Amino acid sequence: MKKVLSLFFLASLLVNCTAEAQKADKVTVEGYVGDKSTMVYLVNADTFNDLIDSVAVKDGRFTTELPAKENCLVFLSANGGYQQFFCAEGEKVSVDAVNDVIEGTGLNAKWGKLNADMKAEGADAKKLLVDFCKENKDNMLPVAAMIVYQELVQWDVVTEIMEACEGKAFLKNPYVISFLMMAQSQQARAVGTPLKDIAIPDAKGKMHKLSNYVGKGKVVLVDFWASWCGPCCKEMPNVVDAYAKYKSKGFEIVGVSLDQKKEPWLAAVKRLGMTWPQLSDLKGWKCEAAALYGVQAIPSNVLFDKDGKIIATDLTGAALQRKLAELFK
Repeated sequence: MKKVLSLFFLASLLVNCTAEAQKADKVTVEGYVGDKSTMVYLVNADTFNDLIDSVAVKDGRFTTELPAKENCLVFLSANGGYQQFFCAEGEKVSVDAVNDVIEGTGLNAKWGKLNADMKAEGADAKKLLVDFCKENKDNMLPVAAMIVYQELVQWDVVTEIMEACEGKAFLKNPYVISFLMMAQSQQARAVGTPLKDIAIPDAKGKMHKLSNYVGKGKVVLVDFWASWCGPCCKEMPNVVDAYAKYKSKGFEIVGVSLDQKKEPWLAAVKRLGMTWPQLSDLKGWKCEAAALYGVQAIPSNVLFDKDGKIIATDLTGAALQRKLAELFK
């Protein structure tokens, strides 16, 4: 059974299933989930919390009827795995969750073909995804595709889809919007990308732009951390050592804390011997600079060259020391 859903996905708003059914018709759903399952749970993907139906499994198979809703994505949960299919008026859907095969007319036929094409030897997955979204820009299939194949949804893919599908309804889906935001942040930290500037306050409330430090002829490490982050504190002696070695050679660090309270932030700065500039908007995970640079976990950092272009990201331990030794040899 295909297991493609991340925790982020399970917590997110997925596909718009709120459209009213045009008629009171039902959709027959039958499927095979294997001998290990005793129950099948069908969940409305609008919230991933609304249980539509639960069905007993006999000899690995089940059958039920669901209300028909236009463009509605449904998730089938059985034995710890998930499968997805569309319910639409007048369709009969057959789901083989073990072999990842979906049969039915309309949207499900197209959806099944994409999944099969993605498995084909030598498949150009990115091109398949982009072409699929272009071909189905007038329905909600692109949303399902971007969710399931989310590892492919990078800046180049998002840009091409956005340009080809401007104004289409699926682009307004909250999950698609979140993909765009993530892709933008990925682009912001790509190697070779110039500094994207932002102003951040210091402990006294004075605003400092990153451009006050980056692009001024020094190699600059923008270091995202927090006093409550165990791995950050464990890594900090390595950063302190690097700063001591290379500061006189043109190395600078700018600390950006994801703390929410000033006192523990400043106490950690002192305790850990962090003598470089320290900034924080005290917004925790809502830190605007962290969002701009796509920080998903800490410790995280972005290394800029003397001209203010990114040369590396997320260097820790020996990797940070090697990179700096290379730059300052």
